[in-house]
Amino acid sequence: MKKVIVEIHYMPDEQGKEIKIIIDGMEMDDVDYLSKIPFGEEWFQPSDGRWGWQGLVEEIRDRIEDREAELTFAFYGRPEYEDEFGQCLKKRGINQGERSKTEIVEKNLDDAKRNEHLGRYKEAFECYKIAAELGEQPDVQNIVGEYYKEKYEILNMEKSRAMSLSYDYFEKAAEQGDMKAQYHLFELFSEGEGVGKNIEEAVKWLRKSAALGNEEAQFQLGRCYAYGNGTEQNHNLAVFWYRKAAVEKNYAPAQRNLGMCYYNGEGVGKDDKQAVDWFRKAAEQGDAPAQNSLGVCYCNGKGVGKDYKQATGWYRKAAEQGNVRAQHNLGMCYENGMGVGKDCKQAADWYRKAAEQGDARAQYELGMCYENGMGIGKDYKQAAGWYRKAAEQGDARAQYELGVCYENGMGIGKDYKQAAGWYRKAAEQGDMKAQHQLFELFSEGKNMEEAVKWLKERAELGNEEAQFQLGRCYAYGNGIEQNHELAVFWYRKAAVEKNYAPAQRNLGLKYERGEGVEKNVKTAFQWYKCAADNPIPHSGACYQIAESYYEQINPNSLLKNTALVGAAVLIPIANVFTLPGAFVGSKIQKSMAYKKFLKTDAGKDMLKYYRKAAELGHEEAKKKLEKLNKYL
Repeated sequence: MKKVIVEIHYMPDEQGKEIKIIIDGMEMDDVDYLSKIPFGEEWFQPSDGRWGWQGLVEEIRDRIEDREAELTFAFYGRPEYEDEFGQCLKKRGINQGERSKTEIVEKNLDDAKRNEHLGRYKEAFECYKIAAELGEQPDVQNIVGEYYKEKYEILNMEKSRAMSLSYDYFEKAAEQGDMKAQYHLFELFSEGEGVGKNIEEAVKWLRKSAALGNEEAQFQLGRCYAYGNGTEQNHNLAVFWYRKAAVEKNYAPAQRNLGMCYYNGEGVGKDDKQAVDWFRKAAEQGDAPAQNSLGVCYCNGKGVGKDYKQATGWYRKAAEQGNVRAQHNLGMCYENGMGVGKDCKQAADWYRKAAEQGDARAQYELGMCYENGMGIGKDYKQAAGWYRKAAEQGDARAQYELGVCYENGMGIGKDYKQAAGWYRKAAEQGDMKAQHQLFELFSEGKNMEEAVKWLKERAELGNEEAQFQLGRCYAYGNGIEQNHELAVFWYRKAAVEKNYAPAQRNLGLKYERGEGVEKNVKTAFQWYKCAADNPIPHSGACYQIAESYYEQINPNSLLKNTALVGAAVLIPIANVFTLPGAFVGSKIQKSMAYKKFLKTDAGKDMLKYYRKAAELGHEEAKKKLEKLNKYL
């Protein structure tokens, strides 16, 4: 006797009745007539409205052309309808048992897998859905939820509706202990898709999934603890969950993040060698971020010997997988010839790959390539365009460069207001070049109060030029109330901490004049000497030292200047001049005095500093040298 499985789908809702009859996997067509017949006993009564209709059972037998076949029914619908349908079958001697449901579930699962193999996902979904409703397997309920969540377009459904339905199935499976469904609930609650966004509820389900051994959940729970997302920040617990997934499951993302914990010393002691070991485990499994991190370690000699060739090798593996950080880093290697031959075209190509994926650093670098014609044709318009993309993402360097473009009309219309706006964005992030440009713009615009505001920002960040300029503003009351003590404070910071010659020279002036400090010409001379002997010497300081020596040749000013020269001049004045009024005498006496002085150590020093000042462009020093050369 032929056995036939018959599925009855009866799902009335507010929009009407959905009725479906499937016989041995083949759906009956033309069953709309049933929607007009009240559910229950009426379905088994002959109908005048349909020719040949003898009731549901007889109709099915006619369709399969075997009136003796053994029919096994499975009902798909609300429990109350299922009970009523079962009573109708019972009156006709047809049983609807659990065994029939099991057979139908197994058959639909087989059909679902076959349809998936053939790429017929919509048909597969229908089979999974029937199996999920008839059976209690949480893994099947999870699969239906995944179809709603990930293949809603194939199912021709709106995303919001599909996400809501996916939640229903995931919740059923999750409550039965399915760790995949629990993880999906974490994702839904995290993103607020299909349910209201609720990070605490998301983490609740994530913990359940992680505890059951889901490595992805263990990794994500580690991240939640690392960043305090939905739970209190706890780096020790982050390491605990990363380690479980990394060690027990060999899960590459967890190995990579465990490496970062060792690299940064978060939750564990800082250990670059351990970091490299974990990066390598993940990198060898093909994890692109780990490959990039391993490249960074080789590039910087962290935990391994510095090896640019190894660095570029790992960058390349990650870059070819589309990792934007690695693409940017590989571009830097080609630009600077690190581990590979210097190749500006290759550099620009890799910057472009990362830039087109939205990486702000690479967008900035690509802008620089276009501005400077590095590996690519010089194009200011393209440069400005890429700077803008990076600037709008908050990259301070790009904001500064975009400001330069607007200030100078490079690839874009000249616009000082826009320039100031972009400089300001960069300056507020601490970019000292932008702070300097704002100072310059506001100075030129005669808005010294605003100019000094940005100068102070830059000075406080430790820029010696800004510290010097701020000292000058305080010294002259330019854009700020005059304050010689604060002028000395800022000159001293640049002079002592940064060895900045202009500040050393101006600090000398303050000591010579007694402004903001107690007057001390000996200390003044020492600061002039620092500025003059600086690796980047100050021409004015060189000239002032030379002048201090020069004054000794004139007895009339000897008393007031000997103190300025101080211990630096060891030769007694009596050894230079034979008579107290040497210059009062003849030109011959004067010439002899000059010649004799220029042969002394003091005279030689004087010439040295005049020459130094002259070489630095000091015009008065040049004149003095012309005068003195005739006595050499």
